[in-house]
Amino acid sequence: MSMINWEDVPPQGRLWIFTASSPWQADQMDMVNRQLSMLCHGWTAHGESVAASFTTVDHRLIALTADESALANASGCSIDNMMGQLKSYHKHCTQTFLTECMSTSVPIKQRHGDV
Repeated sequence: MSMINWEDVPPQGRLWIFTASSPWQADQMDMVNRQLSMLCHGWTAHGESVAASFTTVDHRLIALTADESALANASGCSIDNMMGQLKSYHKHCTQTFLTECMSTSVPIKQRHGDV
């Protein structure tokens, strides 16, 4: 299945949030978008496509979602595969692409715009 639009994700979608240690530069942002697009387009569970989408925020946060109302739900093996792909992308980036997956550290945007 193709990637779904972020705005079309239903409320029952599953959500994962990842954060980088610092903002991505323009070339890194391009790489992040390409890799996440490929992940969403190719994500499968038990041979069926997972309806997935992503968005990025402030060049350092990734929100990745899977539509749980669709034919194929993200399941254990497919989630492990997704996490493996993200870790692989992390290894190929010269800057810290993502902090440890499932990190509890979340940058907060201040009123004046600093993160």
